[in-house]
Amino acid sequence: MQLRQWQQEAITAALAQYKTDHPHFLCLATPGAGKTFMASQIAKELMAAGKIDFVFVFSPSVNVATSFQVSLESQLNCRLDGFLGSKGRSLTYQSMPSSDSAFWTLLSQFKTLAIFDEIHHCAGDNLDNTNVWGQKIIQHIQGKANYTLALTGTPWRSDKIPIALSSYCVNGIIQCGYSYGLERAIQDSVCRTPKIIAVDNEDITLLSGDESERYSSFAELLKQSKCTYQQLLESDDLITYMVKVTAKKLKQVRRKQSNAGALVVAANVDHAIKIAEIIECETGDSARVVTYLHEDAQEAIRDFREANDKWIVSVGMISCRSSDLI
Repeated sequence: MQLRQWQQEAITAALAQYKTDHPHFLCLATPGAGKTFMASQIAKELMAAGKIDFVFVFSPSVNVATSFQVSLESQLNCRLDGFLGSKGRSLTYQSMPSSDSAFWTLLSQFKTLAIFDEIHHCAGDNLDNTNVWGQKIIQHIQGKANYTLALTGTPWRSDKIPIALSSYCVNGIIQCGYSYGLERAIQDSVCRTPKIIAVDNEDITLLSGDESERYSSFAELLKQSKCTYQQLLESDDLITYMVKVTAKKLKQVRRKQSNAGALVVAANVDHAIKIAEIIECETGDSARVVTYLHEDAQEAIRDFREANDKWIVSVGMISCRSSDLI
């Protein structure tokens, strides 16, 4: 696979920085730009030069961890399954608290590269302000791994806590070793121009016993009534309405792109099953359901990627970015 120009620029910048006294590199790139492949190339360059013995990847979901493992194994021509003879492992952030001391010792005993996908999930620049994942980074990785590579498409946190391993300017803006924004990605035809359609309703009727109340938007409904967001999520009528709207739009899209599909992000497993049942009832189409309770979830996601199916319903298995499904 040929490197995109931005990927080559980022790799060059990272390797140049690693030659100095700064072993950490932060790459900001818009979602879907190809950060996984770029990071795999950096690992390949470092391993070929004898700079590292092992690669460890930490990411926010099993699906992303699996995608990273496949990419790294392809580029390094070796296994990263954590078993004897492998050259590392791809893990989720959720697994960090349960990793034992024998695992963490590897980062100080050997030459290692630690990669963090969506690093903004890890908070804290000291043990007093960390979340649990940031704490593990400070305790076991920072200052111990020979090189660290952080990737993100959103370099900030809503709670204002510093992102782990990161440096900030005086005005509080994060310092990136390389940045690749959406505007340039669109110009390079790497990403499509995003089209966001807000779906609301100007005439909502809330029934409570024999009484009915009317609202001009969902925002007004949530603000002025006792109806909660959770009740909206669980409403069969609202799910049915959204399924019908989505099915109509999907039909239009598939006229131009015949293998287009719809991703529905559910709140929990029961919610996902309910949505799938409503989809089949209203459209006649079956929907794949992938959740953390399904042992074959990864296989189902891969099958959906390659098949012509219309619907997939997910709970915490697919992030809304092109690399997970395309």
